[in-house]
Amino acid sequence: MGKSRSRVLFWFLMCGLCSQTFSRAQTFRIGNARTLKATAFDPESKNMYAIWRDSIRVFYPPEYTSTKLIPVVSPDLNFPLGFTPICAGSKLYFVYKSGGMVYQLQDDGIVRIDRSFDHKMQINSTPFSRNDTLMLYGGYGFWSDRNFFTYFSKESREWEILPPSGSKQLPRGGRLTQLVQNGPHIYIFSGRSTHDFNPLEVDNFREVWRFDLNTKSWEHLGDLTEDYHKYLKVLHLGDKILLGLTDKAQWVLVDPVKNDLSYYDVNANKRGFYLNSVDIDVRSFYDNGKIYLLKKKNFNPSKTWDGELVYTIVDEEDFLGPPLYSEKMYSTNGVPLKFAGGTLVAIGMALLAFYGRRRFMKKDKLLVTEKSVRHKGKRVAMDPTSLKVLNLLLRANGEVQSQLILDMVENPQQSPAHNIRVKNQVIENLNFQLKTLLSMNEDPIQSKKSREDKRIKSYAIQSQHFSVR
Repeated sequence: MGKSRSRVLFWFLMCGLCSQTFSRAQTFRIGNARTLKATAFDPESKNMYAIWRDSIRVFYPPEYTSTKLIPVVSPDLNFPLGFTPICAGSKLYFVYKSGGMVYQLQDDGIVRIDRSFDHKMQINSTPFSRNDTLMLYGGYGFWSDRNFFTYFSKESREWEILPPSGSKQLPRGGRLTQLVQNGPHIYIFSGRSTHDFNPLEVDNFREVWRFDLNTKSWEHLGDLTEDYHKYLKVLHLGDKILLGLTDKAQWVLVDPVKNDLSYYDVNANKRGFYLNSVDIDVRSFYDNGKIYLLKKKNFNPSKTWDGELVYTIVDEEDFLGPPLYSEKMYSTNGVPLKFAGGTLVAIGMALLAFYGRRRFMKKDKLLVTEKSVRHKGKRVAMDPTSLKVLNLLLRANGEVQSQLILDMVENPQQSPAHNIRVKNQVIENLNFQLKTLLSMNEDPIQSKKSREDKRIKSYAIQSQHFSVR
């Protein structure tokens, strides 16, 4: 096996239980370690999925000895590695890891269900499901990181932005973010974030934030007391996350709801279970007090990718044992400032409103010139055609006829139908990029029938979000 794949497919050999627990636990075979590409678990049906390049095997509860093999034709050779399998509403989906495309297992095939595209705006975003909805948080693209949630709309079959309409403050954008859910609250922490003043540098994201789905508002809870980047994410245990050190036998149970870190010792004799690495989708799972632990049938640490993989189902209370010690997950020392310094903030906001409201508002706008686009002082990567179209829309006095945009993208060697599709794709790409940067829920570029001739389509842009030079 090549060195590059060995680095990508990095396993944690950190977890195990005593022999008595093994003997009591339910175990079932899942597949070969060398050929298996991904696994998924449906918390509603309790079905387990084993995914290869050319087939998917469904394992049915409660014994998981009853299975169904589904031959599938993958959309491309790297499909199992390029898409993350996620279960939502008792259905198996595959979400593109850079954002955009969505596939679904339907009957005996993998079917594309989205109307999106490979926009690469949410690279290394955090995928998850809520009820029967697919969601993403954060991600990187166009030299910046996202700080909002997107969800896949079954009606539009596109990714829509969940606007933080009730927020007075927003987190920094981030990628590789840790995320847990607790009722209407979503907690985010850790990960990486593009440097505020240099898009080529990346910082550790050390803040802890909570998003309230009912009020659509963010709250900054504090800053991390521990550097989680020396850990790999191991396993979600409900609204907690189990992390493991890469260089020694130690676990850390992270509880953002209770602001708690609990440390556990892992005896060397208890190793042999595979838990989750960041880069691979063959993983262990947790559900309602049960942990589905992955291991090789005949453990040999020198031959990581040989042998048969099995799942062992154990009770949560048998898994960790007693903690060694506990401490706070995040410090709240700086958080009360927004309350204690309320008077100063009020004075500052009053002065800002009196002297510099226009200038302040401009900072949230996109600065567009004929050669570049800038947002919050950072240059935004944009292809030349999109930049030309954007300038045309902003510098026009009112609506722009579709034919003028078509003239910009037209290739005389292609058919008229093909050129129209290209024009529509340019508008779609531009809308998505602008919505993402401006945290808008609706498209800033809208099509309508021309006021002069109803037979002619025209486009208009919401110019209040832009500053043109």
